[in-house]
Amino acid sequence: ELWQRFPGRGTLGADEKESIMISSYPQCNDAYKNIAVEESMEVTKKVISSCRSLRASYQITNKTLTKFYIKAGENVDAIKSQSDDVKTLGKASSVDVNIEESKIPKTVGIDIIDDQTTVLMDIKGLVDFDAEIKKLEKNLGK
Repeated sequence: ELWQRFPGRGTLGADEKESIMISSYPQCNDAYKNIAVEESMEVTKKVISSCRSLRASYQITNKTLTKFYIKAGENVDAIKSQSDDVKTLGKASSVDVNIEESKIPKTVGIDIIDDQTTVLMDIKGLVDFDAEIKKLEKNLGK
């Protein structure tokens, strides 16, 4: 098995087991925990989830890259530092964080994550607006 071929095997002395199957489960080392990084990653996961949700709600395929605009409050640094991950995992052509309101097009889909974070996706040329209006009116009638 691969575990037996990892570098460093054979350096743990008499406590080292022959197989991962009979080894004890690894213990968490609190010294390696970083609460700020974990919180930053949670924010990033929510933004990526929102991007994917917007794409799904407008039935945009993964092949089509979209442009996202993110409005953020106190989480702005976390989102900016992870914008490449948002771009890759959200299937975006670009991700702009806290740009001027006048630079955001009027043709956007909106998903509100929380009271400080909103994701907007430019849908111009990607969505048939008449069909979308009919779908929304049908949903209102239910």
